[in-house]
Amino acid sequence: MTPIARPTPDDVRRALRSPGAYPVPVESIEVIETHISHVFLVGDRVYKVKKPLRLPFLDASTLERRRELCRAEVRLNRRLAGDIYRGVVEIRVDAEGAIRVGGGEGEVVEVAVEMDRLPSDRMLDRRLERGEVDHEVIDRVVERLVRFHAEAATGPEVDAHGRPDAVAATITGNLDEWIGGGDVPTPIARHLRAWLERSLGELRPLLARRVAEGRIREGHGDLHAGNVCLLDESVVAYDCIEFEPAFRCVDVAAEVAFLAMDLASRGFSGFGEALARRYAARAGDDDLRALLPLYEVHYALVRAKVAGLLARDGSAAEETRGAAVRRARAATVLAVRLTLPPFLALTCGLPGSGKSTAARAIGSALEAFVLRSDVERKRLAGAPPTESRRAADRSGIYTPEWSDRVYTHLLERAEERLAHGRSVVVDAAPSVYTTTTYRMPSGASRRPARRVDPSAISSSARSTVSSASVDTTG
Repeated sequence: MTPIARPTPDDVRRALRSPGAYPVPVESIEVIETHISHVFLVGDRVYKVKKPLRLPFLDASTLERRRELCRAEVRLNRRLAGDIYRGVVEIRVDAEGAIRVGGGEGEVVEVAVEMDRLPSDRMLDRRLERGEVDHEVIDRVVERLVRFHAEAATGPEVDAHGRPDAVAATITGNLDEWIGGGDVPTPIARHLRAWLERSLGELRPLLARRVAEGRIREGHGDLHAGNVCLLDESVVAYDCIEFEPAFRCVDVAAEVAFLAMDLASRGFSGFGEALARRYAARAGDDDLRALLPLYEVHYALVRAKVAGLLARDGSAAEETRGAAVRRARAATVLAVRLTLPPFLALTCGLPGSGKSTAARAIGSALEAFVLRSDVERKRLAGAPPTESRRAADRSGIYTPEWSDRVYTHLLERAEERLAHGRSVVVDAAPSVYTTTTYRMPSGASRRPARRVDPSAISSSARSTVSSASVDTTG
């Protein structure tokens, strides 16, 4: 008999798309690909197979290493997900070449983590999309997270990953890996490196004190809304980091920052701020919020790097790679936005030169409030914002006196938002703002105000804006 050739990883992946490969009834199979795994959603079960990779932060290159990683994944995730993690199952090829999950005869060619499938409509990210999250939901998450951290392992081996030098090595190492891919424009890379190095220097005494206070815990390491499920009686978090202790043995502030960053990336910054505030109060952690900016920026860049790895994976589908490129760019923009104090951006240029396009691009990328002089002028006059300029001009609202009133109104609205920590983009005519400088009200932001290189803000906006001034001096 001719021996059966040993299946390749691609053979295993293709076989697991077939219902006959599973020991449970199968009506449909959904496949999710990440940068390090293939996840097969099969009926009420989930099977997660690790890619045979060797990366700077992960070695899953051999079957035995993948078996060890699967066992660690089950053990660590049972802390927050309980028996939802069923265990590790073997994948075998029989004498006829059929590849099947579970027991039976044949050679073991792969292993997988087996889980119960959680209800997708109960996931925190889905509830956010449907508008079904309020502060009571945030409180449930906070309560579970505080209790988990209080029970999580600590001690010298865990503390070693939270010492200032180790934190700096992890953060700068991640930045180097992302920048090393060549996908980050030089001005942005320079800005992010300078901000991270400055923040690490300023926070070094606090980072050391956190170790002494026992704030470093063996946590989750990948806490985002897509990994949190709100069941009737419990809050479940799954898919924690098993492959690198340095990624899960972190300051509790880092775990809170990860979820806060994720909420901000989905457009729910307010919930992120509430999460941090309520966690700090519940855990009696007065210093936690001082560390949030550093860790939020770091985890945004972790997300960018992870998406970048998938984008460069030649074995991934073209659609998957394209979506990963977009996620990497969005995460990098988020990291830049999180480094900026509230700022006032002023656009100017001739009619039709792209002022409004640039204002919208900057406002969208950096979550800034956009004030348009024409819209505010018509609002003050009680005219519909869609009314044409020609029609509005007949009512006399473009006289110098009206313009003075409009510009005073714009300044007042900008001041209100800046005082509450919100960035503002003013879209108006050049004659008014070419020489205008605005100084931030004291205490307007928890982040130190510093002058920002406009070239590091948005390359897409730079291509459309005629000229822009950004003044963030405090």
